[in-house]
Amino acid sequence: MNTLFRARTARRRFLLVALATILLLSGCASTIAVYDAKAYENATSLKVETLALMDSAGDVYAQHTEAVTDLRTKLKKAEEYARGLDKNTVAVSMWETLTSDGGMLDRFFKEWQQGPITPPAYLDDKKEQVSKAFDKLIELESRKQKSAGSR
Repeated sequence: MNTLFRARTARRRFLLVALATILLLSGCASTIAVYDAKAYENATSLKVETLALMDSAGDVYAQHTEAVTDLRTKLKKAEEYARGLDKNTVAVSMWETLTSDGGMLDRFFKEWQQGPITPPAYLDDKKEQVSKAFDKLIELESRKQKSAGSR
């Protein structure tokens, strides 16, 4: 009888530990936003658009003022969209790294305003930094758990 009691107690402990583990893991999974196709599309399309505009940084900035303004607006819209998603502080922080005053792209555009960015190797280095920042954001967005309603 004592052995039977210990076996039942051990089984109950196992079930309690298993239940606690499941609850803990499900709680961890819900600390980040679920996959959002628009957020992913924003990151991928704006990466391409940003790098394409950066290719023009060997030109005089004034020739591209309208394009820079348009891109900055699109970047801020994407950041605001990310900010509106529940449990999305990591992605918002990544957007801020790119778009905030004094952020990566702000510094780049201010430098460009001072004159064309040369030599090409320096521009390539700047583009690589921006590309890597977007890649981290894209990776985050693509790894988010897809809900039943997302594609």
